Amino acid sequence: MYQYKSKALKHMRYVRFPEYRPEKIYMQEFTKIQGLPEKYKHWQETVDQLLYPVPANGKVFLMVDCATVKKGEYHRRKGLHVDGIWNPDVPNKNNFNGSHGRSWESAHPVSSSTGEVLNIFSLIEPPIKAPRSYKKQAIILANSCTMSKGYHGTFLTDTIIGDDGDCKHVKFHPNMQEFYFEGGNAYIGNANMLHETLPAKHTVDRQLIRLSVDGWEP
Repeated sequence: MYQYKSKALKHMRYVRFPEYRPEKIYMQEFTKIQGLPEKYKHWQETVDQLLYPVPANGKVFLMVDCATVKKGEYHRRKGLHVDGIWNPDVPNKNNFNGSHGRSWESAHPVSSSTGEVLNIFSLIEPPIKAPRSYKKQAIILANSCTMSKGYHGTFLTDTIIGDDGDCKHVKFHPNMQEFYFEGGNAYIGNANMLHETLPAKHTVDRQLIRLSVDGWEP
């Protein structure tokens, strides 16, 4: 089995969103210093607010999804999952997330070289080893209305999480905390941030922004 640590923390309140319009932006690369391309400048104030306290010295990738969601429907992907690490140089064999040849890398399990895993889960033998080198990437999420849930703590899987990020069959450690990603607030986590979309309680115009910040994690 493999142990993962999901970090999901409240980042800030009172996020300022631009005026609503149906829109999708998929993994637009930019830097904190240069800012967004001109065609996306209406999101610059929101991005500046989200990145202000973050040491984002490298690449940042912007995802925006704004849509009218009908009562009972899901705006985004259903089921427990992690987003993993966005790497534009990795070929995407499955065209996951509509990324057109560019891919998410699977999230990384925690190495047990310190014996931490065995101390918490005495059943696990032999000690778990991370499958490859670890690359840091933070994820910052904000949405205009409450339609998703996040998890902070430790979880287990029987196999390494694949590039699709599916986590339907994970096992929670007792330390796992769950909470709603409240509308108007921003949350920050690591590439293993476990989360899921919830159905709309009523028809709503929802705005969602996600930043993937290279080289750092909370």
